[in-house]
Amino acid sequence: MTGYSGAGLKRPGLERLRDRAALRHLDRLLITAPDRLARHYVHQVLLLEEITATGCQVEFLDRPMSQDPHDQLLLQIRGAVAEYERSLIAERMRRGRLRAARQSGWLPYCLIQECSRRS
Repeated sequence: MTGYSGAGLKRPGLERLRDRAALRHLDRLLITAPDRLARHYVHQVLLLEEITATGCQVEFLDRPMSQDPHDQLLLQIRGAVAEYERSLIAERMRRGRLRAARQSGWLPYCLIQECSRRS
């Protein structure tokens, strides 16, 4: 299955969204949660500023946000948690691939180096 990670800004759907916002084709953007927009808080802020600068209103469905300092703090905390969750997932995936490679007896060069560093 081919997909795109929320960790980066180069995603076809996101690029189309940004293009439509830049052309002022959007009045309102409904997003389930901030981490669905981007997994890094800095990217979230960048995208939110870029989209709202075009006059498009952004709303999060799971918890509506305002410009209130409390809501902005919550947005920052949620962004930090999304980054943390992504790093946990990446680490679990790395360990799972390493375990599978060890069990199969096939260790590519990059994993052999990693194994020797940890031994």
